[in-house]
Amino acid sequence: MAKNEKKTKASKTEEKKTAKKATATKEPKEKAPSTKETKEKPENTIFVGSRPAMVYVLAVMTCFNEGKAKEVKICARGRAISTAVDVAELVRNRFITNLKVKSITTSTESVVRREGGGEANVSAIEIVLAK
Repeated sequence: MAKNEKKTKASKTEEKKTAKKATATKEPKEKAPSTKETKEKPENTIFVGSRPAMVYVLAVMTCFNEGKAKEVKICARGRAISTAVDVAELVRNRFITNLKVKSITTSTESVVRREGGGEANVSAIEIVLAK
């Protein structure tokens, strides 16, 4: 009788496994399309923020080496402008020495303040490095 009990237990566990597989393979419900438009990041554009400069240097080098890009745009606003300039100079002087600064564009953007409402002017820079 012990052999029969073992067989039934084994067959029950196999049935449970197949049932789990069947429920796992069900297709998930389709999500409703979101109303927000997703803005895609341009392929060869690096947006500089608050991270260390070497993170962005690596991103620029990756664009040039793996992406086979002829030019890369480095963009920054506000306090990150100095980091963007550092990134451009590090890449140009230390890592890929045959790069040229194709253009530097400065501008002022008007943004909505987080606290207190109203608008504030923020400086922005765009540096284009080309082979």
